[in-house]
Amino acid sequence: MATAPTPLRTVAGNLCLGSAPDSWGIWFPEDEQQVPYTEINIDEDEDAARRVEQWNHGNRTIPTLDIAGTILTNPSPAQLRQVLGL
Repeated sequence: MATAPTPLRTVAGNLCLGSAPDSWGIWFPEDEQQVPYTEINIDEDEDAARRVEQWNHGNRTIPTLDIAGTILTNPSPAQLRQVLGL
């Protein structure tokens, strides 16, 4: 079973976010297809903000996701399913 998101401010887990996840989804712990993630607020974590800017040509675009080294900016649900193998 998937675990709920944690408030960690480090890049860890399967899915790292640069924005609040509730802006584009709701966590359902009973759904086995949900992927654990770590929320990272780029307004509070300057290292994360620099990574997001580097990946997005100087822009602080959110959401920007790092999924096992694959960087996605504003991904569609289909892109997420493909990268996550769902």
